[in-house]
Amino acid sequence: MARKRAARRRLVEHTAADVVAERGYEGAGFDEIGARLDLRGPSLHHYYSSQEELFLRTVENGHAEVLDRLRGIGARDLPAGERLRLLFVEQAIIEFRDFRAFASLFLMSVPVPAIASRLAELRREHGQVFRSLAREVAEQHGVPPRRASIAVLLALGARGNLHSWYRPDGPLSLDQIATEVADVLLQPFLTAGRSDPPGSGRTRRPRGAPPRGSRSPGPVVRPGPGRTGTRPRRPRRRPGPAPRCLPRPRPRRRRSRRSRAAAPHRRRSSLGRGWNR
Repeated sequence: MARKRAARRRLVEHTAADVVAERGYEGAGFDEIGARLDLRGPSLHHYYSSQEELFLRTVENGHAEVLDRLRGIGARDLPAGERLRLLFVEQAIIEFRDFRAFASLFLMSVPVPAIASRLAELRREHGQVFRSLAREVAEQHGVPPRRASIAVLLALGARGNLHSWYRPDGPLSLDQIATEVADVLLQPFLTAGRSDPPGSGRTRRPRGAPPRGSRSPGPVVRPGPGRTGTRPRRPRRRPGPAPRCLPRPRPRRRRSRRSRAAAPHRRRSSLGRGWNR
C-alpha cells in the first residue's frame, strides 16, 4: 500500500513539473494537474495540502534523484577529466529525456519568498558537484582559478538552456548530442588561458615604451645655426584665393513726410500687420 502511494505521488509530481514548466507557477493549479491524471482537482489534497507544498516536494524530490546520479558518477575510480565529462553527459541525458522540466523549475521566478530561497539553496548544492570536480581538473592542466570559475558558470548557464533547443527528431541521437555537449563544455578546463587571445595581433611592448594610444613625440632634429628647439619648423601655408564677398544689402528707404502727406490713404493697421490700402 505504501509503495503504491509513493508511486502515485511520483506520478503526480512529474505531471506537476510538466504543467509548471508549460504554464508557470501561478497557472499550475490542482484542477489542471488533476485533469491530466484523469482525477478531480480536490482529490490531490489527499497527497498535498497546498500548491506550495506540491511545488516544493516536486523540486526537492527531483533534485535528490538527480544529485544521487551525479554524485555516483563523481565517486567513480576514473581520472578527474573523464569524471567531469561523464557528469556533463549525464546532466544532458537528464534534461533531454529523464526529467526535461528539471531546469525550468530551478530557474523559474516564484513569487513566494520561502520557495525562492529554497530554490537558491538547491541550485548552489547542485552546482557544487560540478565546481569541486572542475577545480580539480583545472589544477591538473594549469588553468588559472579565475578562468576555471568563469568556465563553471558558463557551463551551468549553458546546461540550463539545453531543453530549449533540443529536438528529439534531429539528425543526432540522444547519446551523440549529449557527448558533443560534454566535449564542448569540457574544453575550457583542459587548456590554460593566455593573456591575449590568439590571432588578436597584440604583443607585449618592451619595457619603457610609451603606453598604447599615446601620441609619439615625433622626430628629433638637431638645432642648426640660428635655430633652437628639437622639432622642425612647420611649412608656411600658401595664401589661397580671396573669399568672395557677398553684396551688402541695400538699406530700406524711409518715406519722407512729404510723400506720406501726398498719400493719405496709406494708414497703419491697428493690428500692426503692415500698410493697408
